Amino acid sequence: SDAPLLYDLNTQEGRLKLGLNDPDALETLKDVTIIPFRMNPGDNASCLNLYQTQLPTIIGAPQQMLDRGGFRFVDPDRPNPWTILEDLTTDGAVPVLGDMNTLMYSMHKAVGQSLPVDSRRPEAGSLLISGMYADSIFQGLLVMSETRFLQTFPDQSGFRYFLIDTPVAKEKAVSDLLESRLSGFGFDADRVADRLA
Repeated sequence: SDAPLLYDLNTQEGRLKLGLNDPDALETLKDVTIIPFRMNPGDNASCLNLYQTQLPTIIGAPQQMLDRGGFRFVDPDRPNPWTILEDLTTDGAVPVLGDMNTLMYSMHKAVGQSLPVDSRRPEAGSLLISGMYADSIFQGLLVMSETRFLQTFPDQSGFRYFLIDTPVAKEKAVSDLLESRLSGFGFDADRVADRLA
């Protein structure tokens, strides 16, 4: 979404506040799980950027995502590589995950390397590249845990990036509902398969 949603789309209260509590909306969202991520906007880290990306957009993954796991990783060193985001580093750097293509080609970074949270504010700390996704929907993004996100970017409120787990038969109905009802937030839904393609 272009503007942050301040309420949880999975809860009754959140749906009420966002105008998704009528019978049609509730039926459409039945058996649908929405995983909301917080977002700190950054530089364009796609192949369309002619310059080396200094700091791409960073999203904060909630505990629900860390527990769920999923997606393919390059050389994972544990059964659920998402738990890397909960690791503590000796120098206080915040562990992040990134898409292999974004890290290698746009940022010229590898696992084990670090970068500043904000080059203009050294006191903001640093990020440690702790793992890589292989061909993921997280292209152009760095992912940290929501707990660390709230500590690192306390001024960012709400949620702007969402993964929606929905039965295949409901994909279009869920997409249409969210795009129409949340149009004021600039909500846009794409199928993961289309985004990867």
